[in-house]
Amino acid sequence: MNVLGIIAEYNPFHNGHLYHIKQSCTVSKTQKVVVIMSGNFVQRGDLAIMDKHLRAKLAVQNGASLVLELPVLYASQSADFFAKGAIEILNHLGIVDYLSFGSESGNIEHLSSVATLFHEEPEEYRYLLKHYLNQGYPFPKARSNALEQLTGCSSISTPNDVLGVEYLKHLSRTKSAIKPILIQRKGANHEDHAMNTEFSSATSIRNYLTHMSTKFCGNSPLYSEELLSSIPAATLDALLYTHTNHRWMSLELFLNDIKTIILREGKHISNYFEVSEGLENRIYESFLASDNLEEILTSIKTKRYTLTRIRHILLNILLNITKDTMQELNTSNEMGYARILAFDEVGRTLIRKSNKEFPLINKAANFRPSNRKQEILWNADEIADTIYYSRYRSSYSNGYVLSPVFVKKRGRE
Repeated sequence: MNVLGIIAEYNPFHNGHLYHIKQSCTVSKTQKVVVIMSGNFVQRGDLAIMDKHLRAKLAVQNGASLVLELPVLYASQSADFFAKGAIEILNHLGIVDYLSFGSESGNIEHLSSVATLFHEEPEEYRYLLKHYLNQGYPFPKARSNALEQLTGCSSISTPNDVLGVEYLKHLSRTKSAIKPILIQRKGANHEDHAMNTEFSSATSIRNYLTHMSTKFCGNSPLYSEELLSSIPAATLDALLYTHTNHRWMSLELFLNDIKTIILREGKHISNYFEVSEGLENRIYESFLASDNLEEILTSIKTKRYTLTRIRHILLNILLNITKDTMQELNTSNEMGYARILAFDEVGRTLIRKSNKEFPLINKAANFRPSNRKQEILWNADEIADTIYYSRYRSSYSNGYVLSPVFVKKRGRE
């Protein structure tokens, strides 16, 4: 029946995302769109600015049929884990024919060849990778250097291309029947769906909102015309609603919580995922010296540890994600699950047609894990939601009592 899959964060949903959905539907010749979306914690090492149900609702209002949550143990980690978890869900659904992703380069042949190299890992590649890692390069840079030296091809460094390679790698690794579709990212002045150059990414929008949050007149933020031309009206309404009734979320809100854990556990923070090679000492000393997130990140950063990886580590500490947890998850061949966040009538049909053996969680409060992998994922998701909603709402509310959002669309079959 031609079903399109998209992996996203929509943090927040902007016109570039709208363009991607419309172009993907045109290429795949379908209006049936399943989105695998990060929940309340995202891959760039931060908290989502708005909660997952609201972001999922925006996606359905703008073209998605069904939005499923990517469990936090995948969503908050490196591109490899992020892609692995999302591809697993798409494969298990048993209804998805295409996966569409954005790309800066627009060169699917090059991305596919790189993905093949990373998947097969020939001996010469492994040697070069180890060589650059031993020189102190972070893994992404060491891998890029090995790629350039081995093939003479340019490195893969832009965010969407990096994720695209990981999607292709895991499609190949799982022998998936899902066909990849590449949509090249467009700059300014490209039809009606282009992003303004000042707000060409969700990151630039979040940075602007953070800056403007200190310049409010009553309940109305001073948005610029450029921003308003870069986001759908529904996103603006959601941002206003969140700021008025809750708050825009970020890692900074939990800095004191992270500091308390670090000072309490000391050297034992080496048990958290991605903390290695004495980095626990730099983390401990940096938190003793400063209460400013940017200063802390800068003081921890080394040639081997990028700012994004350090952000991942801080989330791992906050969410109690340990090396043992990720090791057990990564080696498990059991079936996980996905939580339904939002859907329309078409999405309801897709739910009914999906693989009945793969759990799609409707009422989170009623779900009971049936294997060890589901237990691991569920425990982490429960902790993540409890932490997020403890600050998101003015009065505490457990996110696990929330139901999926149904979006009624006029004139849609």
